Amino acid sequence: MIFNDSTELQSNRTTNFGRHFNSTEDLPSWSWSPVFYLIVCICGIICNGTLLSLFIYDRHLRTPFNVYLINLFSANMACLLVQYPLAVLSYRYPSGRWTMGNPACTLYLYCQSVLGAAIISFHALTAINRAWAILQPRSYRTLHSARLAWTLCGAMWVYIHTVEGAFLFADTQWYRVDIATMGCIFNNKAFPQWSNVNCLVVYMLPLCVVLTSCPLVVVNRVLRARQRLNRRVEAGLSIDRRLSRAVSRGMPSAKRDGSNKFTILALLTISVAMCSLPEMIFFLLVGFVPGFWQPTVFQVTAHLYSCQTILDPILFGLALERLQNSLFKLCGPCKPRDRAPSTAAGGLFQRSENISKQTET
Repeated sequence: MIFNDSTELQSNRTTNFGRHFNSTEDLPSWSWSPVFYLIVCICGIICNGTLLSLFIYDRHLRTPFNVYLINLFSANMACLLVQYPLAVLSYRYPSGRWTMGNPACTLYLYCQSVLGAAIISFHALTAINRAWAILQPRSYRTLHSARLAWTLCGAMWVYIHTVEGAFLFADTQWYRVDIATMGCIFNNKAFPQWSNVNCLVVYMLPLCVVLTSCPLVVVNRVLRARQRLNRRVEAGLSIDRRLSRAVSRGMPSAKRDGSNKFTILALLTISVAMCSLPEMIFFLLVGFVPGFWQPTVFQVTAHLYSCQTILDPILFGLALERLQNSLFKLCGPCKPRDRAPSTAAGGLFQRSENISKQTET
């Protein structure tokens, strides 16, 4: 639901209004699209709101990395609370008619452009952060802090509002289409070149950052593992089995990281590739291929994109153990999962238990 501002969409809307306007066919009804967006809205508010409440409830969750998640979930919540309810009301009409006036349309387009760009940008910042933590752990621990994270997020908000805000201001002041006949969409005919550049820079560039971060990390770790293998072979030492398995699988080897950095990066890459990439590709084709418009493909890609607001909190909640433990504490009777004790600790505990039993006997 980011880019419903294409020339082809405007022509499609005009055709729909010509067929449905002032007819009995254009009566509000609960078709597939409004029902789907309503379900996404309710589920997304529950999932994102739950994790945001955890950050408020538990001070220990306010780590430097979670700063990016707080901004991401906040952008998701703003879209779910404002954009999605307005979209449900609009999509109830077969023609997509807009009946809520220009101020509501401006608010809807703000969520669609500014907050939509913010969501994909915070995905990119999260991917960069995880890649940095994996590839350069020493510099990450030394340089990264909550202040740096808030500074980066604040700078991202300023950048997005500057670029997308100018686009929205021009559309609102001078190029707004007649919402009574066209619906609430951007007037792409007024500046088609700017729209294409905006699509590439503001949306496709962060998306490419997310999609390339995980493969780069895998390649880097494989090359490093092979270098270590070569050094061990040259030194005449035995090759560690865990290291050889890591090379064959192309995954980070040796000890498991408690923060699941690679898991987070991999899940983020997969979710963005499934939900956001199809719509980005579709609108790239719409912008650069004359006459390319497939209404069915548009609906499918828009529905997939909206699922991202639900997958974000679910995937990060599954990958971060601290979030799970905090959620269990908030639920009351449930207890957070305890990690299995180490071998040494387990043996010490067993010996102390045996001694206590012998004493009682």
